[in-house]
Formats: sequence, structure tokens, C-alpha cells
Amino acid sequence: MKKIKKVIGLISVFFFVLICVQFIILSIYKTNNVNEINLSYNRQLFLGFCMLIAGLLVLFEKDFRDKILSSIAVSLYIIGGLVYIINNDLLDNVLYIALTCFIFASIIVLYNIYKKYQTKKY
Repeated sequence: MKKIKKVIGLISVFFFVLICVQFIILSIYKTNNVNEINLSYNRQLFLGFCMLIAGLLVLFEKDFRDKILSSIAVSLYIIGGLVYIINNDLLDNVLYIALTCFIFASIIVLYNIYKKYQTKKY
């Protein structure tokens, strides 16, 4: 299960880099006025930072059963995905990255439940 934990963390960090590169390119391309603030880009960056922090927490925790780090990572995945989906249109290409936040959160929660019942076996 440590491989899955590393894969989730590395994919989250990769998505952070992808979102930041897209944020930089789109902000340079579409910003004609310096005073104009596009909230969609800020939401993308917020989603990216939530995925980065949650991915690093998942990478550096010793075990999935570490409840504090797991719960913080799950809440960051859910908050990042919800903020992006609620405040944005559903035809955006970053929507898929927001949906992977929910998938990662569900994997962590299901594994924690699985480990809890596996340790209670007689």
C-alpha cells in the first residue's frame, strides 16, 4: 500500500505543477489589463496548492492510519475540489483534476476503513 501512497502523492505534486504552468500561461495570454483579476485563475491556483499540500502530507506520513495527517489530506482534497467545482463552470479542463481530488480522498478513506477492520480481526 505504500506504493499507492507514493503514487497519490506524486500525482498530486505533478498536478500542482501542471496547474501552475497553465495558470502562468493563461494569465500572460488573457490578461490585457493589469488591474483585471480573473477569479477562475485564482481558483485553479487554490486547487493546485490544496493538491500540493495534501500530496506532500500523503507522501510524508508513515502509514495511512496516521489519522491526523490523513484527515488533513482528505479535507484538503475535498475542499480544493469543492471550491473549484462550485465556483467554476463544468466545461473546464481542470475539472478532471478537481474530480481526481475526490478519488484520492475516497481511496485514503476506504483504505483507512479497511485497515481499521483488518486490525480488529481475531
